[in-house]
Amino acid sequence: MGQLPPELHADVARVGRLSSVPDVLTILTRLTGMRFAAVARVTDARWVTCQVQDTLAFGLQPGDELPLATTFCDGVRLRNQAVSFGHASQHPVYRDHPSPKLYGFESYVSVPIRLDDGSVFGTLCALDPEPRVMDAPLVEKIELLAQLLGAQIQAELRAEQSALESRQARSELGRVGASARLREEFIGILGHDLRNPLQSMHAVVDMLSIDQLSQRQGGAIRSLQRSLRRMEELIDFASDFARGIERDWLQLDYGNGSDLLDALSQVVDETRAAYPNQVLSAHVAIDEPVHGDAIRLAQMFGSLMINAVVQGQQSSLIKAIAVTEQGRLRIEVCNLDGIEPRRLDVLHASTHVHTAGRALPEVDLGLHMAAQIAQAHQGELRITSGKDGTCFHVELACQRPRARMQLVDNRSTLA
Repeated sequence: MGQLPPELHADVARVGRLSSVPDVLTILTRLTGMRFAAVARVTDARWVTCQVQDTLAFGLQPGDELPLATTFCDGVRLRNQAVSFGHASQHPVYRDHPSPKLYGFESYVSVPIRLDDGSVFGTLCALDPEPRVMDAPLVEKIELLAQLLGAQIQAELRAEQSALESRQARSELGRVGASARLREEFIGILGHDLRNPLQSMHAVVDMLSIDQLSQRQGGAIRSLQRSLRRMEELIDFASDFARGIERDWLQLDYGNGSDLLDALSQVVDETRAAYPNQVLSAHVAIDEPVHGDAIRLAQMFGSLMINAVVQGQQSSLIKAIAVTEQGRLRIEVCNLDGIEPRRLDVLHASTHVHTAGRALPEVDLGLHMAAQIAQAHQGELRITSGKDGTCFHVELACQRPRARMQLVDNRSTLA
């Protein structure tokens, strides 16, 4: 990244961590027909590439710079409004402008990426050497994409600020006193600071999906929607996990299982709706009373299905079973095409409770919560993999255990 100052290095890395940026750039190129699109950090002195999609071989990579004076983006930043045209050489304002001639483009759009305080982080821009149709409704759609990016960058900034304050709190208050305060702050961030930007992102993506889109554009929108749903699920899991840490155990609300069939069936329907292009074969038959927490068991079932979907190939066949047999509840979710071995290591690690004094390995939080729920019901989450695919297995007694095991001690996982 050359001689970028640390704060600009951090901005480039921050945008690079956002999983939605490639999808946003794909949508932008397909909406406009332009073959170069980028997210740029723009200050009063510098123009820096953060992420790029380039089928023109324009040559820019993250961290690369252009002289600010040779771009339209400084004007976009100063005026806080978009610049766009479809045919530079015939445009009454831009036909004599040096930038299109310098970089060899005819069509162009640049819109500001705004943060919550109204400041401009940078621009979302696209260009092409060929003329393209560029009108006000199209610019409005691109501004919605920039709004989505602004919300995600703001959320990332909040998370970084929270982490900094957490480190300071540990130093000032000591480990024990800081932990309680940090848990409260963390739960607050999950419940408000992260959910609010997600709601804004959902609104933007939903507005984009209203219009008639090509198959490719629709695919990119659906990919964004899946990412947003996955982010919501992870926030739910993390919030649950943090509350469990706060109490030192996972609380279960035992019932007689009368609502378990409906809860599991609903999770199947929600998973199918969230991943409409996935082939999901499901069989749910709860014919015996199950003394357990229906909401938690449904959460576990959903987590297993989601992992079977997202950890494998997009076209994989998923088979899900939840049945009662001879006094046992058996749950099995399989990706019949299997999951890559390098991901299996993470998934296996996620099913274990880790002992104090050992470093916590990389885990999938949703699957880790599923393992905790299984253990709280005196069951066990197992993973098998072979020629018939990769399967998640849980089996537990339908009757409530005599020990009335309602609590799972999570303290050993916090080392």
